[in-house]
Amino acid sequence: MRSEDRLHTLLNQAHIDSSETTDQEILAEASNAIVPLKHRQIPLRIIAASVFITIGLALWIHNPPAPVVEPPERSIQPHQILTMASLKHAYYQGGMETLEKQLDRGLTLFGPPSPTAIEASQEPL
Repeated sequence: MRSEDRLHTLLNQAHIDSSETTDQEILAEASNAIVPLKHRQIPLRIIAASVFITIGLALWIHNPPAPVVEPPERSIQPHQILTMASLKHAYYQGGMETLEKQLDRGLTLFGPPSPTAIEASQEPL
């Protein structure tokens, strides 16, 4: 109740001019007023977004992704090329093809086995 009474008192004390000339003056001031900042920023935001998109596309086109580099083939000491661990690693790394390549490299490094080595490996213990 107190707020309603206070509201009525404030409205009664307010000076309200309802002349036609005052309304026209207020409308003229409103039409000549500067456009609010929010409405001016919209075109700036569009321009800024288009600039960022253009720069991003230019960088993407001129800098293609780096090519994938194959890891270097691990270097194996000649005495380790035909160990069981080395042969297992070659098989797990690239399958049967890699295993055969490693065996071929061992054959080129050490040459074919001598007949005496073959005979010695076939003798029962």
